[in-house]
Amino acid sequence: MKLLSALAVGLLLAGPVSAQNWSSDKEIMLLAKQGNADAQAYIGLLYGYYAIDFDIEAEDAGAANSVFFAKKAEASRQYILAHMWLSLSVANGNAEAAPQRASVAKYLTPDQLEEAQSRALICLKTNYQDCD
Repeated sequence: MKLLSALAVGLLLAGPVSAQNWSSDKEIMLLAKQGNADAQAYIGLLYGYYAIDFDIEAEDAGAANSVFFAKKAEASRQYILAHMWLSLSVANGNAEAAPQRASVAKYLTPDQLEEAQSRALICLKTNYQDCD
């Protein structure tokens, strides 16, 4: 739990990314898929926070049941998406997203990191049409 709390604090302190008067999650995602680096960083941070929530829920469930494994799998998926969106933000010029991406990368296995990087490339190559 302490490691997860440290990640949450690290994500908050790593760089100032704000919602910039965006009115809805839908608007933020639309901007992110148009290449807006700030929106991409914001989406990446949201996925990072979701991953932390799933990790905490898994720890609360205990390692001896299927809920633990389901929550851990979902946390891994969320970390991959967080890294992907933060990578896109960095690629589009937001240097402030780089430390946040590095924080998320610590929670990924080498295979998961490769998947996150591959997803970011696919997202770019499809002009943000295949980013899920």
